[in-house]
Amino acid sequence: MLVYRAFSPRDTRRLGEALGKLLDPGDVVCIEGQLGAGKTVFVQGVAAGMGVRGRVVSPTFTIIHEHPGKIPLYHIDAYRLEGVPDAESAGVEECLYGAGAVAIEWPERIRELLPEERLDVEIRMPIDDGIDDGGGGRGTSGKGKRDGESLDDDEGDGDGDGDGHSDGDVSGAREIVLFPRGDRFRRMVEELKALAGPGY
Repeated sequence: MLVYRAFSPRDTRRLGEALGKLLDPGDVVCIEGQLGAGKTVFVQGVAAGMGVRGRVVSPTFTIIHEHPGKIPLYHIDAYRLEGVPDAESAGVEECLYGAGAVAIEWPERIRELLPEERLDVEIRMPIDDGIDDGGGGRGTSGKGKRDGESLDDDEGDGDGDGDGHSDGDVSGAREIVLFPRGDRFRRMVEELKALAGPGY
């Protein structure tokens, strides 16, 4: 496990970028966190580390965005999926076992489909930073989400300079906790300690 303190969206992106440099085809990264925690910002960093060009935003209504590159990045937002059949009809399973790396927001919605070996990432908004995250533990990700609400999950979605977190966040601090599942991802987390720099 690696716990990384991110004090700004730049820190969140920096960790994502370091991770992106280590990803290979078939790697799956699952990102949990409540609305506004910075999941999409983290994926933007992953994309940058993989050399993906173009704007990366939450694929809220299309479910899957494919970003071409030397290694394709499949960015999946599973929030609106209603179980395994819905995910299969959307093409999620093909992405999970395809030629690219996969980053999934709201992975708890499709947990039955997830490979056993993967990297789980939880972005926490600490209570002591003035934000009540509904308990601070795993499984609080869906709080505050309403039908029709934008799911861009931004600390800044790439339109601005990315200096602010979501509304109501005073300090902007996050805890990004990485849970490796499998030997490959345990080694990857060790490499991240060197690549990501100060923060853990």
